[in-house]
Amino acid sequence: MSSMGISRNVVGVALASVLMLCWACQGTFTGGMGGSAGSSSARRGMETMQAGATEANKRKEARADFEAALKVDARDPMALFGLGWVEQLDGNRERAKDLYAGSIRELQDLLHAARFNQSLVLEQRGDLRAAYEEIRLLLRVDPQHEKARLRQEELIRKMGSQGNK
Repeated sequence: MSSMGISRNVVGVALASVLMLCWACQGTFTGGMGGSAGSSSARRGMETMQAGATEANKRKEARADFEAALKVDARDPMALFGLGWVEQLDGNRERAKDLYAGSIRELQDLLHAARFNQSLVLEQRGDLRAAYEEIRLLLRVDPQHEKARLRQEELIRKMGSQGNK
């Protein structure tokens, strides 16, 4: 696969992750605003955007929430995504692209950590094949992930020794 194809896969997985995060959290956008100040601001901004993204005054209100969230945590993927959405609708495509890229980076790191840790849990449950699959998926997106590469080798060795019993 070409490097352009790999890049598209990485971006596609990251964007799907952002959308999954937004979808998974949509129930909390309309619920209470618990959690940290940054998280609350980002969620409030997402709620505002969902209700009125086409209205300039609503985007201004959401922008303030996203910027407040980013002051608390400059790497908040939801706030980066939300502010990117505002910038995109306001016609600031270059800024939107940069904000989306930041959101993708943060979500990618979280996705990698989740897959890696999920493989550890699956192995502890005795499901080596599923543990291996999580690592394989991580390496598909990030073939240079050294810890995952070592983990893959370890799981292959364990599955081989399990098959020899």
